[in-house]
Amino acid sequence: NDAQRLRAMEIGTSFSSRHGLEDLAMRFFLFSLGFESNEPRFANFRGLAHLKRNASLSAAGDRLRASAELDLAIADLRLAGPEGETSLRSALIGRGRAALEDGDYQIALPVFEEAQKLFEQKGDEPILWFETAVHHARMLERMERKAEALRVNAQAIFYAEKNTPQNEAALLALRMERVEYLILTGQKADAIALFNTEKDRIGTKAQPIIAALLSEKTATAQLALENFDEARAAAEHALALYREHFPQARKLQINPLRALSAASAGAKDASLSERAHRELIDLSQELLPPNHPELARDLNDFANFLSASGRKAEAIAIERRVVD
Repeated sequence: NDAQRLRAMEIGTSFSSRHGLEDLAMRFFLFSLGFESNEPRFANFRGLAHLKRNASLSAAGDRLRASAELDLAIADLRLAGPEGETSLRSALIGRGRAALEDGDYQIALPVFEEAQKLFEQKGDEPILWFETAVHHARMLERMERKAEALRVNAQAIFYAEKNTPQNEAALLALRMERVEYLILTGQKADAIALFNTEKDRIGTKAQPIIAALLSEKTATAQLALENFDEARAAAEHALALYREHFPQARKLQINPLRALSAASAGAKDASLSERAHRELIDLSQELLPPNHPELARDLNDFANFLSASGRKAEAIAIERRVVD
């Protein structure tokens, strides 16, 4: 029965660890996968075992099976009650990150929402709470629930100002995302006022990451306001800063390239827009999974650009790639 399995697992794990036999200790610990009871202590051990298997599969590069183990861990750790809460939060944020990277927003949204609530209730991990709130808001925006995204963003700003006021980059990102959400919900006057406040507050002597982030968010805001020249200049500045100071973090270049391609098209600079589109697609294809919705969006935007430029055959070829 489960009680006997638990006792055998504890004895075997303790003996193996005491003698430096870590592989054997892990095998004993995985006995807990055979627990049949959903009582909290058995569910907790089972959930922890699934997390161990997730870590092993992730290290081996088996993302599909690793995500499946996270799903099993989450289900068990929910049954574990308070004892499993810390591990549940870790499992949720891990699953959300994986879903976000895969572009599976239908999975990412409820996972980040649940994780945010748990981090908020405990209040002991403000940085991770911040991450879940940011992702929660962005998933809502991606799924066209813009008013809800604005509400979650407001909660995140309040929490960050209270708990991590020293994290200037995080606060800037949140406030500039608020500018974007205000524009998307038709509150342009409020968006402009907040944008100007943040720009004045940061000034001209910011650290590279702050300056790059400000330029990136400025490009997004100015693009939404159809100030194409200002958006183009801000996107170019963000790209230059990211390439100079953070050359290894190439994903940081994706959003500025999107803004640059759209702003250049709006400013009737077809040559720069096409170069930005092509560079963006090359980068997205290298860094994102082939079925990622952001890559599909980039390809679709490029097809629309080609079509508007009278290059119908090229546009159709790109559209076929989107469908595929």
